[in-house]
Amino acid sequence: MRNLLLIAVLLISCNSFAQVNDDNTVKTRLQNKYMQFLREEGFSPSIDGDGDVKFKKEGSIYYLRPTKDALYFKIACWLTNSNNDHSLKIFEAMNKTISNYKAVQVFLVDDYSDVCIQVSNYMASEDDFKDIFYRLLSIVVDSKSFFLEEYNK
Repeated sequence: MRNLLLIAVLLISCNSFAQVNDDNTVKTRLQNKYMQFLREEGFSPSIDGDGDVKFKKEGSIYYLRPTKDALYFKIACWLTNSNNDHSLKIFEAMNKTISNYKAVQVFLVDDYSDVCIQVSNYMASEDDFKDIFYRLLSIVVDSKSFFLEEYNK
């Protein structure tokens, strides 16, 4: 009985390890694709500590955020919430941005110290990100400007 239990635990552990390894393989493959694409488009990308692909556009930093799902594409930017503001004002700016830009997610992270503005999209194939990159990037850029305007009113 102990041997059966030991075998079951080992099989479950091996399966979990294989899943983590597969997830890392997908993320690494996507990082490489994103880096190559951005270089071809004239950007100077790098990989940050979280594994996101970081690049600059017109002085602002943006991130392509690879996940274990190769068919899910995300572009994001972060704004520093220097006052750790979690007042009605910041939530109103977030809500107005979300309602004005239907595909955008805006949320507070890291104990309210940052605001994340993100657009994500499912794709039919993992190379489809090339076809939607500029459209999604423009949505993030525009929604970031809109959010800042609303917040600073």
